[in-house]
Amino acid sequence: MYLPHPEPYGPIGGALYRTVEILKRARKHGINYFVIENKPSFKQAFGLEYEGCEISINGYPRSIFSYCKMMIELTLAGLEKCNNMDLIVSPLESPFCVFPAYLTSKITSVPWTTVLQSVPGYWSLPDESLDYTSKFSDLYRYVGIHRQFKDITLATLTRWLMYKVLRDTTALTVSKSIAEDIQRFEKIRIEEIFPGNAIDVEKISTIPAQRERTYDAIFAAAILPGKGIFDAIQAWSLIAKKRPFSRIVIVGKGNKDIVRKVKSQIRRLALENNVVLPYDLMKGAPSLSELWSLMKQSRILIHPSTLDAWSLVIGEAFACGLPVVAYDINATKYTYGDCPALFCVKRGDVEGLATKALELLENGFLKQYADQATRFKHYSWDDVVESEKNAYLNLKRRR
Repeated sequence: MYLPHPEPYGPIGGALYRTVEILKRARKHGINYFVIENKPSFKQAFGLEYEGCEISINGYPRSIFSYCKMMIELTLAGLEKCNNMDLIVSPLESPFCVFPAYLTSKITSVPWTTVLQSVPGYWSLPDESLDYTSKFSDLYRYVGIHRQFKDITLATLTRWLMYKVLRDTTALTVSKSIAEDIQRFEKIRIEEIFPGNAIDVEKISTIPAQRERTYDAIFAAAILPGKGIFDAIQAWSLIAKKRPFSRIVIVGKGNKDIVRKVKSQIRRLALENNVVLPYDLMKGAPSLSELWSLMKQSRILIHPSTLDAWSLVIGEAFACGLPVVAYDINATKYTYGDCPALFCVKRGDVEGLATKALELLENGFLKQYADQATRFKHYSWDDVVESEKNAYLNLKRRR
């Protein structure tokens, strides 16, 4: 497994969190990974048991030269071991994972695959006005609009090449919605891993329940426009006009520029007394336990994200007894659509988001919905690992 990653301090994103949970249980299910990663390792940070090696990477590359150098270093680190392996795995759609897996496979003839946890290059397809293809020009336009890279050309080039590389294998995906989105414009062989994610209900149940709910709502996600942070704050400004003392707690992690814009929006809408920021938004909550505790102090989750494939935070909110108001995206409907405690409004409908949240907060059925949320049946991480193992075996049989 190729797993170059950010430093494992503080909260990590859902894709890497999923990878860590799989590595925790892999041996129990008969999967032996050899992991190539950078220092400090996930093995050390999370107390995991697997074989592997660590290479020195000083941040992600910012030029084509440093990019190629990193790809070569990763590939060379894996060549020695890969001849004894059945499969080379890229655990997510990062170019830093995909390209070394592909190159190593070409050199050794060992089959390879990647787990797609979002739409490569696009992450999500939220804007119907844009053309989505794997053409360089379309990718360049999207990357330039939705992401902040120092070198947009390099970022686009790597994602354009990734679509060429993905034609060489059968990719795995954690969500049916990802396969549907990609196959709108690119014919890549894709197999769904189901279930693709899980919720640790046992750990969540150890967090003490709060008799009194301190906050009316919680927003818990990466501090990114696509995760709905600005829509959530805008919706709360509408709620605050009708319920002046209502409060929403915001938990997440973002870069300096986005955090500055979030705080500016809060001031501009005069929401200083309605929006609670318990942690530094550039660092996030210190642990999942802290996040779950805040959920159990809240009444509903507001989650206007357009970037999800399988939203862990919605499942965590249900396990904490929170009804959820979200945007009507396929990923959410496929995963949680049969839960009566999920309320979806049209994507981008901020007023509808506020109206539905206000309706939940003010009607007499909130406890009923909270009970329905708690009763929602979740998959376990053992289910996920077994499903991923079966996907690996299917790839091997097709070889």
